[in-house]
Amino acid sequence: MRTVNSSMLIGNKGTGLALMAGVVLTIVAGLFFPGGPFVSPVDQTDFAAAIVPLGEQAVLGHVMTMLLILGMLFYAYGFVALYRLGNGERSLASTALRLGVVTSLFGWGIFVLGLAQRHMVIYLMQRSLDSAESAEAQAQLAQFALDVQIDIAGLLMGFLWLYPVASALTGIGLAGRFSGLNAFKLASYVLVIIGVGAIINFLIALLAPGLDTVTLLLVNNVFQMIGALALFVIGLGLYQGRRELVPAEESSG
Repeated sequence: MRTVNSSMLIGNKGTGLALMAGVVLTIVAGLFFPGGPFVSPVDQTDFAAAIVPLGEQAVLGHVMTMLLILGMLFYAYGFVALYRLGNGERSLASTALRLGVVTSLFGWGIFVLGLAQRHMVIYLMQRSLDSAESAEAQAQLAQFALDVQIDIAGLLMGFLWLYPVASALTGIGLAGRFSGLNAFKLASYVLVIIGVGAIINFLIALLAPGLDTVTLLLVNNVFQMIGALALFVIGLGLYQGRRELVPAEESSG
């Protein structure tokens, strides 16, 4: 029977905690950023309306944006451990897992670039609402902020295409590592299902523009929330030192 080295268990605890912390941070930041579900909610597909709360509650906007970036970094650290699971293995599942991890890291990198630009949107909108600025300067700053917001939307389109593919591949790779049906294998299947569902939802949004964009965005957000919870379960498995989530060459027995 294969057992896990104690040093490896300590390493897995760290990556597991990072993955779970990343989930918590991204969910909290996603729910409480200005213009989001709980703070001055607005239609995020209306770019001009979406940037107004960011300027009105600039401090909260900056803090939530920083939390999202930190959450992405925690995700990346946790996924490095998942990438190492395929070391020395030649199977469809291990290939899918490694490709899913690489795609995830690339997608999160795009997302972080968009978040960095959001800091600029917040700054510009905060300046545009400053009564010390002239009316002409306020209008110009608001237009600059809107231009950057549109650029962010372009980046996020790339992320919205990559993350479902990454989710499905990661789920396929993880599911193949568990022999019996348990919470961790179910979480892996969830990643596959929401990945496929999100791809379909994204294609509908692109190819059927007449449909309600707000509804499609809501569906996408639900998929992301469910996927985050599935990753939390995987992070718990890493923290517990599940043998399926430890590279074979770093186990003994």
